Amino acid sequence: MVVRRRERTSAAAPVPAMLEDSKLRMTHGDVDGVHQSSADVFSELDGTVVLRFHSECRLSEAQAAAVAREHVRAARGEKRPVLADVRGLIAADRGSRQVAAGPEVSAITLRMAILVDNPLTRVLGNFFLRVTTPEYPTRIFNDEARARAWLREPA
Repeated sequence: MVVRRRERTSAAAPVPAMLEDSKLRMTHGDVDGVHQSSADVFSELDGTVVLRFHSECRLSEAQAAAVAREHVRAARGEKRPVLADVRGLIAADRGSRQVAAGPEVSAITLRMAILVDNPLTRVLGNFFLRVTTPEYPTRIFNDEARARAWLREPA
């Protein structure tokens, strides 16, 4: 008996990413976003904007401004729930925190769930909440499912 291997083809293959202004544009499945040096920023089908910061990230004001620009783009002019996954952060300067709580971000943020996983990221999240005091409802979570459930609650 001869067994022939069938070539696997898929109509749902990933769309190749394109380089744009030193960022990598991502389009795959249910996400559309940008890969930057400090974070991936994308919108999901349910309208949630996800900011996923990279491992060992020391966030500067300039990097935060780039993330905020993509956050505004992903929101498409509407207030949206935001999942900020800061588990990769190891530092965030004052300017970066001010950008994250600034008027451009506040105008398109319905509420923000900050996802942490260790004492350092929890301290960074609490510092953002207590010192920078964003104008939108913000909570810290160590469980992504709970964070997403809170984001889906009526405002």
